[in-house]
Amino acid sequence: MSDRGVTPRNADVTRSCSNPNSPFAFYKVVDKSKTLNYVNRGQVLASCKALNTGVTCSISKGASSTRTVQLGMTMKRAEITGSLGISSAATVSVNVTCTSPTMYSGQVFKAFPMGERHRYKVQRESLLGIEKTGWLYAFNPTVNGFACGF
Repeated sequence: MSDRGVTPRNADVTRSCSNPNSPFAFYKVVDKSKTLNYVNRGQVLASCKALNTGVTCSISKGASSTRTVQLGMTMKRAEITGSLGISSAATVSVNVTCTSPTMYSGQVFKAFPMGERHRYKVQRESLLGIEKTGWLYAFNPTVNGFACGF
C-alpha cells in the first residue's frame, strides 16, 4: 500500500517535492528551545541622547516590533512559525514608556523589544538520508514588552 495522500500525524512535518525528479522528502523543525524575556538589542524602538550632563530622558512612544524568523531549506515562514507555535505576522505593537536615570553628555538611552527567542534546526528526511541546517533563530516580541537602558 502506498503512503501517498496520507497526512503524517506529526504537525511539525511538511512535505515538499519542488523537483519532480527528487526523492520524496519530509521537512520539519527539530531541536527546538526558547528563551523567555529575551531583550532584542538588535532592534531599537526609540532612543534619546543627552546633549548636556545631568539631564534625564523620558520615552513615551507607540512603536512596532519586528518578528524575525530565519528560514531553512525549503520551509516557508508560516510553516516554521506554526511549528514554533508563534504567529507569522511581521510586527507586534509596543507602547513604550520609560525614564532614564541622570545621564552624562553624549549618552544614549534606548528602548528595546522584549519577547521569546527561539532556537531550532530544519531537518530534511528523504530516501537519501537525513540532513539538518545549523542553528536558526526567531524572535517573537511580546505585546507591549520592552526594556530600557544604555
